[in-house]
Amino acid sequence: MTNDHTNISDLTAALYTKPDLPLKFYLDGAAINPGYHITEIRHAAINSLDCGRNSDSEQWNEVTIQLLDGSAQSSEGHMSGSKFLAIVGTAVKSLSIDTAPYLFFEFALGNGPLRKLNIESIERTKDEISVSLGSETAVCKPFQRMADANTAKSLSGIGALVADEACCSGGSTQAAKSCCG
Repeated sequence: MTNDHTNISDLTAALYTKPDLPLKFYLDGAAINPGYHITEIRHAAINSLDCGRNSDSEQWNEVTIQLLDGSAQSSEGHMSGSKFLAIVGTAVKSLSIDTAPYLFFEFALGNGPLRKLNIESIERTKDEISVSLGSETAVCKPFQRMADANTAKSLSGIGALVADEACCSGGSTQAAKSCCG
């Protein structure tokens, strides 16, 4: 997993700044309908084996919040930040969730097939708190670790080997050996 995800702590901190504002989620530029609600909050410990046969570095915790779209005709309005905070706070306490794991949402406009989403941005205006959701993409984790290490070496002035392609997609034999074991 990469570390560029917004986590539960980041989201709740943003909501605490204006908790009485309506909280609107956006997907592909369209807003969730009024009257939406949280159907469940799941906490999972993930143990995985990546394409480089690494298992000890592929362990993390994640929280998934599933949203049920409301109705455009709903008179309820959008959930307030404070109501969302109360629901998430209850889940964090009852599920003994570390407040810093990876955070995902499951949602589809019009309650179509669910998509696994992450937070792309959080914005506050005088009228609402908007959370833009975006899709996850597949990542070759060994290659990502190698690229991150090369970036760190480059920033430190030590120098770095720059990889031109993902190791598992027909890259050089040397890159494949160092990446995908």
